Amino acid sequence: MSAIPDADNAERYHDDAPLRILVAFDGNKSKLSLKEKMNFEMANLISGQEMPYATLMYIWSGKSPVDTIITNAHTSRIKMIVVDSGWDNLDAWHKHQRNLAADYQRAYGEVPGEVIGIALLTDTDNTKSETRAIYGDIELIRKNPK
Repeated sequence: MSAIPDADNAERYHDDAPLRILVAFDGNKSKLSLKEKMNFEMANLISGQEMPYATLMYIWSGKSPVDTIITNAHTSRIKMIVVDSGWDNLDAWHKHQRNLAADYQRAYGEVPGEVIGIALLTDTDNTKSETRAIYGDIELIRKNPK
């Protein structure tokens, strides 16, 4: 993986990351603000896809410290959590274990709904840069089976 020196996830026009793991959650959209409901409707009209109620996005950030939570510039329903920071150790495997429910509670201040999707993304469109990332195994383990 290579660095993206111009990336800054806290800045709308430089929000890129070499690694992003997105976890989408279901929830009660009727309790969202009018602005967020309009954002959801616009996203649906443009993409033909319904946005999830909330998304946690685990990222590698070049500028923000580990464990920082960054709200997406376009919607408060996407929260980025920095799990790696800086441009050291780019060519080494990094292993992370996260508690999705605890991260969600910290980011949104409420209990999460069901996980409805997971996505991987290497993102360089805002900075017009190039990078490559290799993702390893991703495993979800339910701590308290229903």
